[in-house]
Amino acid sequence: MITKCILIYALLVNNFGYGVADEVIDLTDCNNYVPETCYQYATLLVEHFDEKNIETAVKVMWCESRNKTDAYRWQDQDSGLFQTIPKTWGWVKEEHNIPYWDYPVEIPMHSLYHDIILK
Repeated sequence: MITKCILIYALLVNNFGYGVADEVIDLTDCNNYVPETCYQYATLLVEHFDEKNIETAVKVMWCESRNKTDAYRWQDQDSGLFQTIPKTWGWVKEEHNIPYWDYPVEIPMHSLYHDIILK
């Protein structure tokens, strides 16, 4: 259900924009499965994750940061939506030539990370 909700919302946003998407679709059923704060990342999730991995990405983002891009944990310097440690950022940065830290690349970085560890 999580993946279906994200896919539908991203489709509407891409075609009609955020305001219209919220009016067109009744998210009542989806809100039982998907935190409302997650919808702002729907298009990025659909663009960068395989359909079979969207649900996992949504759950990790909620568990690790409650969907807050500025989440930070001082003990290990975990940061962002997925609470990524600096060493992991560095490793993926070298593999794919992406910026060391930049919010818009966090979701794509995690899809790349997922692909790397599954090789």
